Amino acid sequence: MKFHKGTYLFSLILLVLCTFVFASQASAQSLDLPSIDMGMPLNIEIIPETPGPNSTVTAVVKYSGIDSDRTTFSWSINGTLKKSGVGEVSFSFKTGDVGKSVSLKVSAKTPNGQIIEKIITIIPSSVDLVYEAQSYIPPFYKGKPLFSNQGVLRIIAIPNIVVNGKAVDSKKLVYTWKSDGQILSDSSGYGKNVMIFNGGVPWKSTEITVMVQTIDQKISAENTLILNPIQPKIVVYEDNPVYGILFNKAILDGFTTSKTELSFVAEPYFFSTQNSGLNLSYSWRMNDQSLSISKKSVTITNKNNLSGMAEVGIKITNSSKIFQYAQTSSAIEFVK
Repeated sequence: MKFHKGTYLFSLILLVLCTFVFASQASAQSLDLPSIDMGMPLNIEIIPETPGPNSTVTAVVKYSGIDSDRTTFSWSINGTLKKSGVGEVSFSFKTGDVGKSVSLKVSAKTPNGQIIEKIITIIPSSVDLVYEAQSYIPPFYKGKPLFSNQGVLRIIAIPNIVVNGKAVDSKKLVYTWKSDGQILSDSSGYGKNVMIFNGGVPWKSTEITVMVQTIDQKISAENTLILNPIQPKIVVYEDNPVYGILFNKAILDGFTTSKTELSFVAEPYFFSTQNSGLNLSYSWRMNDQSLSISKKSVTITNKNNLSGMAEVGIKITNSSKIFQYAQTSSAIEFVK
C-alpha cells in the first residue's frame, strides 16, 4: 500500500494530538487523588505561646497539606478524648497548677484514610514583675517611689517554674528582656533576673517584656509590664519654729495667717536623685518676682503687718535630666 505525503503528514499530526489529549486526561485524573506529604509534621499553634497556670489555652492546627474541610480531627487531653469532628481545627482547654503537665494530642484522619498525629506537652509556669523606681521621696512618706520622666527603674523578674515537683532557682534560668519589642542584649542572659531601665522619651509609655526559660527550653514563662512615666511633683509644707516641718499638712490651694513671718519648705517627689539637694535647683518667687533664694526653704516676712494676699511659688529642676521639673504656687492671706 502506498501513502501519499499528505496522508502521512495528516496521520502523524493526528497521532501527536491523540497522545497529548491522553496525557492531559491522565494528568487531570491524578489531581483528583489526595496528595499528602507524610514527611511534613502536623504543626500546632498554642495561644498564648507561653500558657500560665489555670488559664485558658487554644490550640490550632497548622498544616497546609491537609484539606481541613474534609479531615476529621480528634483532640485528647492526657489520653482522654475531648473533641472530634470534621474541620475541627481548633480546641480550647484549661491548664492546671504550676508544674502540672498537660499532654495534648491531635489526630487528623484524611479522606483517604491516612492518619497524622501530633502530641505536645505543656507545663504551665508564670513570672511576676516588680519594679523599684530610683527616685526621691521625703522622710516619713509611706508611699512607694514612682517612675518619672527620664527616671531609672530596677525591674525584678520572679519566676515560678516547677520541674519534677521542685521549684527552679531563679538564678538557673535564662532571661530575655525586651523594650517595645526590641531585645536588650546587655540585660538578657543566664541568671539575669534583674534589669535596670533608663527612661528615654518623656511622657511616652514603654512596654517591658521578659521571657524566662529553662536551659533546655522545654519550659518557659512570659510577662509584660507597661511603664507610664509621670511628671515629678512638689509639695510645700510650713516650717514651724516650734514643731518643725509639718509634714502632716501640705499647703495646697491657700493659707491664711496672722503671723508676720512664715517659713516654708518645698519637698521634691519622684526626681531621679538620692537626696533633695543633689542635682536639684530651687527657684522661689513671690507675686511674679524672683527671690534670691536657691534652696528648698524660704522665709516670708510681712514687715509692716499689712493685710492682703501674696502668691508664693517654687520651681524645681533637675540639672542632669532636662525633662524632670515641677512647679507649684500657693496664695497666702495675711490678716490682722
